[in-house]
Amino acid sequence: MNILAFFDGACEPVNPGGTASYGLVVFDGAKRIFEDSRIVEPLTGRAWDTSNNLAEYAGFNAALNFALDRQLLSAQLHRGDSCGR
Repeated sequence: MNILAFFDGACEPVNPGGTASYGLVVFDGAKRIFEDSRIVEPLTGRAWDTSNNLAEYAGFNAALNFALDRQLLSAQLHRGDSCGR
């Protein structure tokens, strides 16, 4: 298996404080095997505590959970653009 996961997050119309969401797509070689997108709830319950970084982390977490749930221990999780280099 050649598992690759790609994810990204956004917060619109303002960042921070907008609606945070992420997208995730997972491939086995050239075949798409999973996709997910969700609106991310603020961690504190306060709407202004949303950000693109929170959304990006939620996308990474979804990719990690997908890999762990399916025991895909060799999966490559390609970081999104908000993660440190």
